[in-house]
Amino acid sequence: MCASSKILVVSEQWWPEGTGRILASHLIVHVLRDGGFKLTVVHGTEKPEMVKDVDYIYTRLFRVRNKHRLWINCFALARQS
Repeated sequence: MCASSKILVVSEQWWPEGTGRILASHLIVHVLRDGGFKLTVVHGTEKPEMVKDVDYIYTRLFRVRNKHRLWINCFALARQS
């Protein structure tokens, strides 16, 4: 495994919003960061709990709660650079 490997995490919510699966994702980010991965988290939580040395990108596109609209927004986000 290369120390400069990059991982993109895309999540509708980020900790402290959400439930146990969001907390699990947050904790996994800790482990991956400690393993030398370069992580970027794209999320829809206005005030997330951030992990040191992890890049966070907030997008309002994930703030919608209608799942149909969320999928449309995900498609729109995927087309952005």
